[in-house]
Amino acid sequence: MKKIIMMMLCSAVIFVCASPVYASSYSSGKAAEYALKWALSRNPDYYSYRDHDCANFVSQSLHAGNIPKNNTWKGGRRKSDNTDAWVNCPKQNSYFKNKGWSKQILSVKGVDNANSKDGRVNVGNLVYYDYTSDGRIDHVSIYTTVGSYGDRYVCAHTNDRWNASWTLRTQFIDNGVDLKGVSLYVVKITY
Repeated sequence: MKKIIMMMLCSAVIFVCASPVYASSYSSGKAAEYALKWALSRNPDYYSYRDHDCANFVSQSLHAGNIPKNNTWKGGRRKSDNTDAWVNCPKQNSYFKNKGWSKQILSVKGVDNANSKDGRVNVGNLVYYDYTSDGRIDHVSIYTTVGSYGDRYVCAHTNDRWNASWTLRTQFIDNGVDLKGVSLYVVKITY
């Protein structure tokens, strides 16, 4: 009898040790590291969208930060591997909100009203942009760095940015966007 119990215990230990271990919380640092690495290029493990790759890029960063893929939120090498929640800004935002994995911590209307040194904004947070304040999210980026003077910087795809000012003020000016009409929403991942 002791031999059987000992064999069962050994089998259980081997099973537990051989089972994959998943992180139980979001690693903002790992997400930011991924974003910094791939901001100006494309990871060949994922399909890349020519004109609208921002949500896809942020999803990749979040996954690198230990957010698990599932049937609703997943991406891969082929376009058909990607779900709407993975590649579409409003659907990505809704997905995390509905799962209870995100919390809006800041909302600003008008780029010039945004404080680039706001202490509530931290590495690994997301910034959703509504270009015309019509309630529809148009773009997303991820906070990657806090500068030596407290300025916050983001990485993004579509118009690829590496450590750009989080307001993307220069990008909006270059594209003729009315700075007063842009709404910015900062979201903290709470997974």
